[in-house]
Formats: sequence, C-alpha cells, structure tokens
Amino acid sequence: MALLLSSFSSYANSVGDLGKTYPIKEKDMIEDMKEKYSMKKEVLKKDIRNSYIKYLNNPKGIKLPNALKDSHHIVDLTYTLDRVIKDAYGNIIHKKGKKVNPFDHYTLNKKLCFINGNHIKQVKWAISKCSVTDKIVLIQGKALDLMKSHKRRFYFDQRGVLVNKFKINALPALVAQKGRNLNVKEIYLP
Repeated sequence: MALLLSSFSSYANSVGDLGKTYPIKEKDMIEDMKEKYSMKKEVLKKDIRNSYIKYLNNPKGIKLPNALKDSHHIVDLTYTLDRVIKDAYGNIIHKKGKKVNPFDHYTLNKKLCFINGNHIKQVKWAISKCSVTDKIVLIQGKALDLMKSHKRRFYFDQRGVLVNKFKINALPALVAQKGRNLNVKEIYLP
C-alpha cells in the first residue's frame, strides 16, 4: 500500500506555466440573475403601487339615480343565527335560531351620508349636512381627491355592500339609527 501511495505522489509535481492566463470577463451567472431579478422586482413594485393608487383614487363603484323626491324607509337589521355561537371554552353563548339585533348591543351615534362623489351638488350637500363626526360614504367618485380638497375623510362603499344592506335606491341618502332600526332618508336636491 505504501508503495502504491508513493507512486501517486511522484506524479503531483508542478509542470510550470503552460501558457498565458487571463482574468474571467464574463459576469458571474448567479450575480447576473440577482441583478435582473432586483430590477424586475423594483419595476413590479412600482407597477403595483401605481395601480393601487389609481384604484384608491377612483375605485369601481355602483350606479344609483338621483332622488326625484324625498322619501324614507325603515330597515330592520335583526337576523336569525344559523348556527350555535360558542366562546373559546366551548360554552354556548347563543343558540341556533336566536334572533339578534345589533342595536341591542351597539348604538350608531353617527349619521351615514351616502353620495355620488362625481356629483358636485351631492358633495356640497354632504359637506353642509353631515358633521365632521358623521361619515360621508361614496358609491362613486375620487375619494382621495375629495379628501384633499375638503380636508375631511370620505369613505367608499366597496361593491355597494352597505347600499344593498340598507336598501338605498337613490342618492343622496342619510342613514341614522331610530330605536332598534335604521331610518333611511333619500333626499331630493333641486
């Protein structure tokens, strides 16, 4: 065995330089991929940010007509539980079939003013009729621009969820609590 190992070591001698050597000029493939990914990532971030700002400034709303006359209706938010409600320990809090009204536990101490933010007359009405503690809710319009120009908050009813729940048919509309129900007034603006 020793003889075998000594014979291999005799071949490990330096043979010197066999020619001129040059530095590698190509980019490291991994570094090149990282650089390209980083650039694409920044472009993608910018595109996502721009599209999000565009959406925030003019989200897709729903269309409702202007109120042709003053009207009002009452909305009862009472619902029936379709399942048992339990606490973290498994104790039953509410049984299936129980009727629950949110106003038995919560008071709506603000008015909700629903408007089309693209109609200047409705925007002016909301600014004059809704206090700063009330909420102006847009169903269409540029919320960010309105916030900047009027120095107050505007909300947006995404996909008309609240409009449908409160059965609003025309704008502007004023929603306020009345006992255990909501009073929804649709207001004609001449």
